Amino acid sequence: MQPRTGFTVAMPVYGLFVIFVSPCACEPQPFEGRVSHGRYFEYHDREQEALCPELLPLLDEHAESVGSLIGSAPSSGDAFRYYKFRSFQELQASDDCPSESGGCAFAGEVLSPKAFDTHELSHAYTFAAWHGPFNALLSEGVAVALSCSPAARYTFEGAAPDWRDLLSLSGEEPNDNQTQAANHENAVRQYAAAGAFTTNLARRYGWARLAELYQRVPPGVSELDFQRQFSQVLPASVDHEWSLALGNGDAPACVPDPQCALDAQEDGQRLGAACVGAERPIDLVANIGARISFVGTGFTLQSCSDSTQTYWFVGSEATAVQTTHVLQLPRDRYLLVYDRDLPASDFALESYFMHSLVGDCGVSEPLQLEGSQPTIIDLPPGTTTGWLALNGASRYLVAPHPSILSGKIELCDQCGLAASSCSAIPVGESTAVTVTAGSWLKLDNLISLDLAQIRFTPTSVDP
Repeated sequence: MQPRTGFTVAMPVYGLFVIFVSPCACEPQPFEGRVSHGRYFEYHDREQEALCPELLPLLDEHAESVGSLIGSAPSSGDAFRYYKFRSFQELQASDDCPSESGGCAFAGEVLSPKAFDTHELSHAYTFAAWHGPFNALLSEGVAVALSCSPAARYTFEGAAPDWRDLLSLSGEEPNDNQTQAANHENAVRQYAAAGAFTTNLARRYGWARLAELYQRVPPGVSELDFQRQFSQVLPASVDHEWSLALGNGDAPACVPDPQCALDAQEDGQRLGAACVGAERPIDLVANIGARISFVGTGFTLQSCSDSTQTYWFVGSEATAVQTTHVLQLPRDRYLLVYDRDLPASDFALESYFMHSLVGDCGVSEPLQLEGSQPTIIDLPPGTTTGWLALNGASRYLVAPHPSILSGKIELCDQCGLAASSCSAIPVGESTAVTVTAGSWLKLDNLISLDLAQIRFTPTSVDP
C-alpha cells in the first residue's frame, strides 16, 4: 500500500518529528482490530492485553484540555480515531505512514505505536481546529508546546538556533561526523526552540492570534514572506519575538499530562503493566535513588510539576545491549518517556538506595556495578561532594561526562582518612580502573549545570 494521503506526518527520527501535508483523500482505515469507545475517541488496537481502564478517560481529558486552549472543544459527535500499532516495526510494515516515520496524524486520526501519543494527538487536534497549510516551524512548535514532547530543557545561551533555519524543520539530519546521540541532541534543541517560540507567542498574544498566523503561513514559505505574514498578524518582528522566547528558555506552557495524576509505579515493579495504555509516573523522593535498566538508545524523565525539568538518559546504540542508570534527581513525580524503538517491556525499575547516593563514609550504600553492561551514575545539577561505595569484580572504563564543569573525581581503596591509595579520574576522558568490593568513589566539589554523569563500562563491552 502507498502511504496514506490527507494527513500530517509527525516523523520521528529517534523520537523527533517532521510534518508533511497532502490533499485529503479518505482512504480505508489501517486496520479494524479491537474497537473501544470513549466520549471523543474510537480506539483501535490489536494487542493481546486489555486496555488499561484509565486510558480512554485520560484521552478524553486530554482532548478537552487542549481544546480549551486552541478554541475548539471536542464534542461527542467529533470522534477521533486512534490506531495503536503493536510496535514501530508493525507501523513501518503497514506502509500507512512514510518510511521511517514513528507515527502520523491528520484531522480526526492518529496512527502510532504509542498508546498515548500526546505529540501526535496535538497535531490531530490543531489540524481539526485550525486547518491551514501547516508550516513546519509553527506546526511543530505548537505540537511541542501543547505536548512537551519531545521534551527538552535549554536556555539556548550562546548557540541558539536561527528561526530562518527552522522554516522547513525536518527532524534529525544525519551527520557522519556525529554520533546518533549527538544528532538527537541537535534536533531536540531545534524542536525545543520551535516550542519556545510558539509558547512565547501564545502567552503574549493568545492562542487565537497564534492560530491566525498558523493558518496564513504555508509550507515552503520564504524568509521574507514569513516576516510579512507575521507582521500582519502580530505587532512585533519575528527576530524580536524569537529573541524573547529563547532568551527566557523554552519553558513550554503545555497541557499537563493527565497520566501524572495516576498512582505511581511501585518500587520494583516492571514498567509497562499487563494492560495497554496509561503510563504510571515514578515518584522520586529526597535521599532515595532509583535504578533503571533498559535496552535502547535512551529515555527521558519529565517532571510532572515543571515540564521544563526534563532529563535525558542515554543508552546504547548497539543491539541488545542493556544499560543501567543509577540516578538521584530532585524530589518530584516524573513521567518516563520512551525512545521510539524501545518497548516498555525492556524497562525494569527498582528502588535501590535507602540513603543518599553520595554521602559520608557511613551513609552511602554500596553500588553493585554490572559486570557485563554499562552502569551510569547520574547526580543532580549543582554541586556534589561526598563518597560513593562501589562493589565490583572487573576492569572498567570510567568516563565522567564533559558537562561536569569542575571538581575532582578519584577512585580510592577505602573511604575518608582511611584511604591509602587514590587514582585520579579525569573528566571528559576514559580511564581504565579495577573496581573490587570495598572500592570508593570520591567526589570533590563536582559542579554541573545538567546531570553529572559518570559511566562505568566493563572492558569486555564495547563502550
